[in-house]
Amino acid sequence: KNFIRLINQEQSPLFSQIIKDLRAIIQSYGITGGIGFIKKAKKEPGLNKSDMNMLKIIESILYLKVKNYYRAFDSFKKNFPQYHSLRLPRFLSHIYFPRDYTDLIDHYSALHDIDNMLIYAIIRNESFFNKNVMSSARACGLMQLILQTARETGRKHGIKRISRKDLFD
Repeated sequence: KNFIRLINQEQSPLFSQIIKDLRAIIQSYGITGGIGFIKKAKKEPGLNKSDMNMLKIIESILYLKVKNYYRAFDSFKKNFPQYHSLRLPRFLSHIYFPRDYTDLIDHYSALHDIDNMLIYAIIRNESFFNKNVMSSARACGLMQLILQTARETGRKHGIKRISRKDLFD
């Protein structure tokens, strides 16, 4: 209810024009261009509170569309400091808990009898679904494996050779 109150006012004519321009920008320059446009549009002085909140949500949704899950969440978190107390509508829940690589996760979690939600939670916590991330401890990939640990585990399962590159795959 609190979240709905944040966005439930009537949008201004300025907001309608921004959305019209946003569609044109995305059509011409793609979603990344749309993200830049939203950042500038949020500085427009004639926006009401509901307009501003809607633009903040759209910004997070655009980050989701380009699979930049951490930026989607981080943007949402910065734009809505009370995010911990918000209960998002289902269609926005991927801002908090994105799901990607569903075919792989569902297949291998079923194969190894592991709850797929546990795998999603680990990936969200470790890498926020950025397969190219490396930590300061040199842990790599979605689940942030350290090369030596991956090699030891691989040997136990008959995998003879694991390279750092494999940890990003």
